[in-house]
Amino acid sequence: MKTVKDVRDWLVTLADAQVEGVWSVRPMVRIGREDLLRAIEVLEPFKDLPDAPHAGVEAVTPKAVEMIGMMRSYHDAAHIAALIQERDQLGRAKYGQSLMAFDGRDTAKEIEDELADAIQYTAKGLVEGSVTGYQWDWILQLIGVLRDMIISSAPEVDDDED
Repeated sequence: MKTVKDVRDWLVTLADAQVEGVWSVRPMVRIGREDLLRAIEVLEPFKDLPDAPHAGVEAVTPKAVEMIGMMRSYHDAAHIAALIQERDQLGRAKYGQSLMAFDGRDTAKEIEDELADAIQYTAKGLVEGSVTGYQWDWILQLIGVLRDMIISSAPEVDDDED
């Protein structure tokens, strides 16, 4: 089971199959039908939460790969595009879909959170001394791609906005 939907579907199957009594899913663990139904209720309204993501409109990965391809200053554009496609496959396996545009989520907040994580991993690499010069060069190329994507596509910064 890889997604919340998979877990929910599994619970529904168990609840439907169980007419009376309890299921023993592990030694010493007994789950009654009412417990299964309560678990389903917990998972069911996820899609109805105020900021819950929805299916979205457009897959982001093809557009990201296209943007990278338009930046001719990077010798490893194909390698960067392959990395993006690999991350897309991991996301599909984990979440059941690609990253989608117009999915109702706060994209600016997600970028901020991911970059804060990147800062922490960078500090970790510097503290440990575990990252090679070649790896730092590769990381700097990725940062350069981000910078160029923003400069070439984002609206100009308004000093009055936070």
